[in-house]
Amino acid sequence: MRILLVAPLTLLASFAALTAQEPADTPLARLERSYWDAHGVVSEALHKALDTEDEPARQAEYDAVLATFRERFAELARQLEAGPDPEARGEANAIDVEAAVGAWTWVASLGWRGDEKAREAARGAVQHLLQHHLSSPALGGLVRRLSYLDGAMDRAACCAALRRIIAGTPHADLRRQAQLQTVRILAGADAPTPAARREALELLTALLAERGEGPEADDAKRWLFELEHLQVGMVVPDFTAVDQHGVTFHLSDYRGKVVVLDWWAFWCGACMQDQPELGKLAAELAGRPFAILGINGDDGEGVAKRVREEGPPWRHAIDGSPEGPLSTLWNIRLWPTTLVLDREGVLAARGHSIAAVAPKVRDLLKKSD
Repeated sequence: MRILLVAPLTLLASFAALTAQEPADTPLARLERSYWDAHGVVSEALHKALDTEDEPARQAEYDAVLATFRERFAELARQLEAGPDPEARGEANAIDVEAAVGAWTWVASLGWRGDEKAREAARGAVQHLLQHHLSSPALGGLVRRLSYLDGAMDRAACCAALRRIIAGTPHADLRRQAQLQTVRILAGADAPTPAARREALELLTALLAERGEGPEADDAKRWLFELEHLQVGMVVPDFTAVDQHGVTFHLSDYRGKVVVLDWWAFWCGACMQDQPELGKLAAELAGRPFAILGINGDDGEGVAKRVREEGPPWRHAIDGSPEGPLSTLWNIRLWPTTLVLDREGVLAARGHSIAAVAPKVRDLLKKSD
C-alpha cells in the first residue's frame, strides 16, 4: 500500500521538465495545477493516517483522485487532438497536439501502478502515443515513464516501445534518450543475458558514434565500462583508493582472497541496516582468505574521520560523494550495491544486500578449502 503512496510522487517528478515548458494559462497547465492541489490534500491525509484504522479510507480517497484525474487528462488529450477547428493548420494546432502528448503521458503515469483498469488505461495511452505521435518532440516524458518496470508494462514491452521510438523519431536528442533508457533496462539487471548485453552494446556504440561528448555520452561511457568490464565472470579492473586512515591501497592488493565490495553511506538507510549483517559475516569468516572493502559515498568535510569513528571496522575507500570517481566509473546506481570477487579477482556475484550475496561468498570459500 505504501508503494502506491510514494510511487506517484516519484514517477510524476520526471514530468517537471515537460510541464515547466507549458505556459501558465494553457488547459494542460491548469489541469496539472488542479491535480497537484488535490494530490497534496489526499497525500497529506494518507500520510497522517498511516498505521491507523483510518488508513484504508484515506488510501481509497487517494486512489480516487488518481482515477479522476487520469480520466480528466484523457478527456483533455482528446479535446486537444481535435483542436479548436478541425480544418485549422499551423502553429496553434501544433501546440495543441504537443500538449495532447503531455496529457496522454499523464494518463500513462497516473495509471502505471494502479489496479488493472488503471494499468489498461496506461497501456492504451502508450500505444496511442506510439501510433499517433511518434514524430512528436514531446515524447521525452514517455521515454522516462518506460524506465519503470514494476507497473503497467513489463521489461519486454517497455523495450519494444522504446525500440519503436528509436526507429521512428526524427529527433536525434529524443532518439539518444530512448537509446539510453533501453540500455538501462537491458543492462540494469544484475546479470543481463548475452542477447541483452549485445543489444545494449550496439545501442551504446551507435549513440557514441553520433555524440561523443556531453552528458549523454558520459552516461553511455559508464554503461559501456560496466558492460565491458563488470559482468559476472569477468576479471574486474584494478583501482587505487585512499582509505579512512589516509593510506593509499589497490584492489589488487587483495588477490588471493574472496572480497566483498560494499558501496554504502551514512545517508543510506538500507546501507546502514545491512552493516550488522556484514559484521556477522566478517566474524563468521574470521581467519579465512576473505575481506570486506567498503566504498563510502558520503560527501562534505570530515567524512574519513566519521568513518574511522562510527563506520564498520574494516577498510573503506573514501569516494567523496555518491558521484565520486570510483562510484561513477563503476556505474553505481543503487545504494547499497554489493559485489563479490573470487580469489582471482573475477566478479562472481552482485546484489543490493549482503543477504543476496553471502551464499556465493561461502560457496567460493568452500571451493578454495
